[in-house]
Amino acid sequence: MRSRALIAFCLTALISCTTQTQHTVLGPALHLSAAQSGQQQERSCPRTIAVIDKSVKSYPLSDLDERAVQSIAEALLTDSGSEIVDENSAAELNVTINRAYILSLTTSNSAVVVLSVAHAGSDSPTIYRGRSVGVNWWGTLREYEADIKQALKEALKPLKAELQQVCSTPLQS
Repeated sequence: MRSRALIAFCLTALISCTTQTQHTVLGPALHLSAAQSGQQQERSCPRTIAVIDKSVKSYPLSDLDERAVQSIAEALLTDSGSEIVDENSAAELNVTINRAYILSLTTSNSAVVVLSVAHAGSDSPTIYRGRSVGVNWWGTLREYEADIKQALKEALKPLKAELQQVCSTPLQS
């Protein structure tokens, strides 16, 4: 009887150690798929993407390299079909990191990123939010970096799906 209770407790503890993730998209559609004329749909794959980090870093992200969050976002977008350019370069699509933070508690870390994505010269960005909640094992910088990477993956998931669809589909003529 006692061993069954111990097994049930251990299984419950393992289930609670999983990482939970989610993403949210707010604002107008990004419209990577351009104008439709009749049955024909013209697709516009942005040739260049710039990642700009405007987030204010607080602990524990302030202990990471200054460009760590930006570098992770750039690495996640490398397989999107577009060239990643320097933030000071003119790009067709701008991904701005507005917020990036980690709330670290004794037993868990909650990483959140808020991105705005807009075509060059556009006034109305689409907002992407990603969140990752996981166990705080040791409270190391490596854990925090992994948590923020997971949150960025979640935030960029809908954008990457659209980019891969648009950039891998040849133009119809």
